[in-house]
Formats: sequence, structure tokens, C-alpha cells
Amino acid sequence: MSLRLRMRQALPEAMSARDKAAVSALRSALAALDNAEAVPVDGSAARGLAIEQSPVGVGAPRRCGVG
Repeated sequence: MSLRLRMRQALPEAMSARDKAAVSALRSALAALDNAEAVPVDGSAARGLAIEQSPVGVGAPRRCGVG
């Protein structure tokens, strides 16, 4: 039996026992595992610029629709 399956089975038991610490730990661990298995983002995918890379100053295009 996998660790993930054991944690998923332990979660309802911890919830019924009202063990807040165990519920929180199990949910956090399961979420971390789910996030780790998420589809990786392609490096060439178009993404927004970080604030420090945003064009600002004279000659930078305006971001709002106000002319």
C-alpha cells in the first residue's frame, strides 16, 4: 500500500477523531504531493514578467486603456 493511499485513509479517521494537528499535517502532505506531481510548465511558454523585469519609464507602453 502506498504512502499516499495510507494518508488518504488516515485523513477521515483523523477528522472523525477531531485531531486538528493530524488533519492539518495530512492535508498539507497530500497537497504537497499533488503539487509535486503537477504538470511542469514549459520554459518557452509565454508568461508575465516579474515586477523587476517590467518595462517602466519613458517609452514603455501604457498598461491601462486611458490615453
